[in-house]
Amino acid sequence: MFRKYLEEMRVKGKVVTITDNINPKYELGRILEKFDNDKIVELTSVTDSDYPILGNVVSSREALAISLGIKKDKLHQFLLDALQSPSEPKIIDNAPFLKNVDENPDLNKHGIPKFFKEDAGNYYTSGLVITKGLDSKIHNSSIHRQLLLSNNTTTARIVPRHLFHNIKVAESMDQDLPIAVAFGMHPAVILAASTPTAISLDEMHVANSMLSGKLERVKLPNSGILVPTHAEVVYEGVVLKNQKVKEGPFVDVTGTLDKIRDEPVFRIDRVYYRDNAYMTTILPSKTEHYILMGLGREAKIKESVRNIVPEVGEVYLSTGGGGWLHAIVAIEKQSEGDAKNAIFAAFAAHGSLKWVTVVNTDIDVYDPENVEWAVITRTGEDDIIVIDKARGSSLDPAMDEKSKTSIKVGIDATMSLYKSIDSYRKIKIPKEDEV
Repeated sequence: MFRKYLEEMRVKGKVVTITDNINPKYELGRILEKFDNDKIVELTSVTDSDYPILGNVVSSREALAISLGIKKDKLHQFLLDALQSPSEPKIIDNAPFLKNVDENPDLNKHGIPKFFKEDAGNYYTSGLVITKGLDSKIHNSSIHRQLLLSNNTTTARIVPRHLFHNIKVAESMDQDLPIAVAFGMHPAVILAASTPTAISLDEMHVANSMLSGKLERVKLPNSGILVPTHAEVVYEGVVLKNQKVKEGPFVDVTGTLDKIRDEPVFRIDRVYYRDNAYMTTILPSKTEHYILMGLGREAKIKESVRNIVPEVGEVYLSTGGGGWLHAIVAIEKQSEGDAKNAIFAAFAAHGSLKWVTVVNTDIDVYDPENVEWAVITRTGEDDIIVIDKARGSSLDPAMDEKSKTSIKVGIDATMSLYKSIDSYRKIKIPKEDEV
């Protein structure tokens, strides 16, 4: 499944293979940045790595659409449909990664990169962290950055969602929490794991729907955790109860430093891997990070706005906003006030938003110059909403550390229905056949 996607992209000329030996400290990141929003990068020789490494796996929105067999403009609705109709993957008895096992792993030999001088150390960024609740047995799959601590331990940034809940339940029962970390996942799996869902929903059921029911899972021999069978490398271990260490700083999606926190310790007891396995990584604060972290939120924003304004065009968490803090929403305006209602609907759907810009559907939300033109030529004196001291995002460096609040701004950059559309239309030189 993952390899089929990789080969499809290779045939399309969207995989670049580099055979030179690459240093995982900074050099690896520089190479991924060179091919950002363009090609998957295959590094066959990485210093001190037992595995070749793949980066930019979801190299663009087009690549994600190819992996799902759909058009790029259908991504949001495709994900929303899968969230509405999850389906349980089939469980089978074996998987290629179970062929090989290392009972005495040395994670220092896995080519884990250090991307920035300011990072606390070497970071995993693409691992699918899988647990099952000790209170509910529902599996949770999510992506968490992990700082390499030793040959068999890491620490991860855990936000207060499903994994956080599972860890707290295990600690209340005075138990370590069994855990798996899988690498080499199909883009549908990573997208599902990156999308906010109810705690009662197994994200792999969403992934299975996106994959037309073709996702299969296998139980790990020791923990019984269900892992997608197409994984390249799988770690099995535990989250150690009541143990915390310093995690961070880390250059996060906005390109700024996320702060140091006390976070739990993962102990890795064994590593499973398929023949000729790949490790994977995600370059922070670049296209793949933006897409995987933001696309699920874009879909939720679109759904929320559509409940207020019937006709919604594209929704985009802009790269200038770190793929997280600024949403650009295109609507077909039916009445005055629609854009302002859309602003509030967007803020309600994605609590981390700092800025919302609403435009007409004639504006390309992916073109920052086009969006700026709409803001300058269509925003009137009453079209800017400013909300002081709203709950902020920890990824916003301007957030007030004491109150945890920030400003929220909404801009109505749509055409007034009380004026002629000709007064807003951007005049273009006629084409030869139009003269």
